[in-house]
Amino acid sequence: MKRLLYFSMIYSIISCDNRVNDYDIFNGEIKTIDDTVTSITKLNPQEVVLDGITYGFLSVYDSLMLFYNNKLPDKYYSIFNLRTGKHIGDFCPKGQGPGDARIVSPIYCFYKENNELKTLLSLPYDFKLAVWNISKSMETNKTVWDFIPYDWRTDHIEFPHSHIARLNDNEFIGNVQTICMNPDEDCTISTLPSYEKRTIYSSTLIKKYTIYKQSLKHRYSDRLLSSHDCLKPDGTKIVQFMDKMWQINMIDIETGTVTAYRSKKNFSDFSSLSNFSEPFENLPVYFMRATSTDKYIFAVYCNGTKIGNLKDGDFVVYVFDWDCNLLKKLKLQNEFYHEFFVDEATNLLYTLNINDDGETICRYDLDSIGLWK
Repeated sequence: MKRLLYFSMIYSIISCDNRVNDYDIFNGEIKTIDDTVTSITKLNPQEVVLDGITYGFLSVYDSLMLFYNNKLPDKYYSIFNLRTGKHIGDFCPKGQGPGDARIVSPIYCFYKENNELKTLLSLPYDFKLAVWNISKSMETNKTVWDFIPYDWRTDHIEFPHSHIARLNDNEFIGNVQTICMNPDEDCTISTLPSYEKRTIYSSTLIKKYTIYKQSLKHRYSDRLLSSHDCLKPDGTKIVQFMDKMWQINMIDIETGTVTAYRSKKNFSDFSSLSNFSEPFENLPVYFMRATSTDKYIFAVYCNGTKIGNLKDGDFVVYVFDWDCNLLKKLKLQNEFYHEFFVDEATNLLYTLNINDDGETICRYDLDSIGLWK
């Protein structure tokens, strides 16, 4: 018995040495939340038929559906009229000429200025930002955008920004992506993901939002902290749904405070990631895709299914408020969705599904299940 107790103590010490302290990794308070929603609400889809090529990152504003479409030969974006189904045009030319872009970021959010619909885009290879006037582009049938110099190499070795959003006349917020620092080996050293608030026209750093203190020492260190992010449309918060563990990070843009929320029922921590020793395809997936309005956040939940085993039927849409209370669980009849977007103007949720027969676009009425604007 003494011998057994002795070896149990030794095992405990060794196990503790291998554990990662959450607060050595995460730069904020960690809270647990209850999952008291037992029923799943089913939504019936209405198929959306559009006249043209539909592919890529999806975004919607009222009667307009936009695709960031890499299949287009000489443009980045195509726009469709949701009321008529007609193709309005293709915009944002590819190239290296004066009015072209070598690459542009997906749309993170829209804004209105002088009653015109606009968005702020990043052109990282051209070291510019672009204010794209979508309304004038549709009116003239040519891309109307204004370029603003932004040489991100001054402050970064990372490659910002895959997502940026205009906060006001002279401020934007953007993510700073993680990169692997030893790419010829297993990626055990990587930079940390973060957000920055900067001035639009002088690129002055106003505030840096550091979610993590250090990366996990792991061969997948550049991928373990990945997340699906949303900006609250009023510009006050960012929410992050982590891929590889049940954790939701809430960033307060004004104060810089970061708070994490974990499920009491599906508990996971950074040690579970740090000690993961199986092939990458055996990592669990908890959240995929997220979208939001000023009242609600919608996230696709995958229940910790292994990456290599994801299939139709594994997905439930979790609906949260901005205090991270779980309000509803939704089952969409069209099971597998590669893209996912909610339009606050119409209170409709859109999905894009890619299969062997092509792409299917569906919409779901949120008013019908009591999720009012």
